[in-house]
Amino acid sequence: MAVPVHNIYYLLCYAWDEFAPKQLEKVAAEQFPDAVHLFARLLATGVRSLHQRGFETGYVTLEQATSSPRGRILMGETLRLVATQPSRVCCTFDEMSADVLTNQILKASLGQILETEGLDRDIRAEVRQARHLLDQVRDIALTPRVFYQVRVHRNNRLYAFLINVCRFLFDSLQALDHAGGYRFQDVLREPERLRRIYEKFVRNFYRRCQSAYGVKRDRMVWVGGPLDGADFGLVPQME
Repeated sequence: MAVPVHNIYYLLCYAWDEFAPKQLEKVAAEQFPDAVHLFARLLATGVRSLHQRGFETGYVTLEQATSSPRGRILMGETLRLVATQPSRVCCTFDEMSADVLTNQILKASLGQILETEGLDRDIRAEVRQARHLLDQVRDIALTPRVFYQVRVHRNNRLYAFLINVCRFLFDSLQALDHAGGYRFQDVLREPERLRRIYEKFVRNFYRRCQSAYGVKRDRMVWVGGPLDGADFGLVPQME
């Protein structure tokens, strides 16, 4: 018997320790044929909500040739510019922009969804419209390192939830043989990944739903030490 999509969804929410904010509660209650359609709708709806209230911004360093100097003048670049544009100088300055890592991840994830085979036409149209809202944001290639670099403020629950969705989709989309195509890999078909998710689900479920006991991951220490010439680092950890 197939596991209902919503069971997987709530398992993931507990594993992430992050539940859908109010803006996405209606989406979470809808019925979807599989997880990729559910998370595609969640991501598209979330990006539209962020656009309505204003995307997260930050200071981005820019370089620009200009006739009105601002910031710091780059002497080397300016000297090379003199021959062709003597009235302009090359400057570097910081400017507030939505072109920050969180928005870059959202845009890249929406792009991957658009290239996923078997996606419903209406959902695909929603995802495409949401991606257009991020036209001012640069395209980046998603890697595990990108997700480790991102910092989401805990008071911004919508961004925190959507970045978790992006990471789940990144781990679940497999590149096809032809360029620019992906296939969604069901997490239930990946025993090792499912084991890690289920462990986090159990830990966070009991931490949230009872207060009589403390809940944490425990790392046990081996009793003893290495023999002469042995590498104790080769001994497996007990968690």
